[in-house]
Amino acid sequence: MSKQIDDAKIFAIQKFSKDMIDVADILETAVDAVPKDALIGANSHLKNMYDGLKMTQNTLVQVFTRHGLVRIAPKEGDKFNPNLHEAIFQAPAPGKEPESILLVNKVGYSLHERIVRAAKVGVVKGS
Repeated sequence: MSKQIDDAKIFAIQKFSKDMIDVADILETAVDAVPKDALIGANSHLKNMYDGLKMTQNTLVQVFTRHGLVRIAPKEGDKFNPNLHEAIFQAPAPGKEPESILLVNKVGYSLHERIVRAAKVGVVKGS
């Protein structure tokens, strides 16, 4: 009975976590949209806004970690794992290992080792 209570406490934030993952995605898109060469030079307003977005993003990652929400961020070439990844497409890619990750569309997240959102990936089509 106490195990069930402990699990209920741990996973009570699962729905909230899913909502916050959407916020993290938007924040990541905003940070990635700023061209790095635009940060060099006289545009101090853009640099200050970018720095603020990065600090917010880093704080959000720290909060996620503190509460057991962990990023699943596969890299191109990693082996496709259906327990961690969701294949959104398959494509032939000569010279690439079949069933390996070709593209990461969205990172995934787990909450205390339970998948909240699988990483959405493109996979090299096998022959």
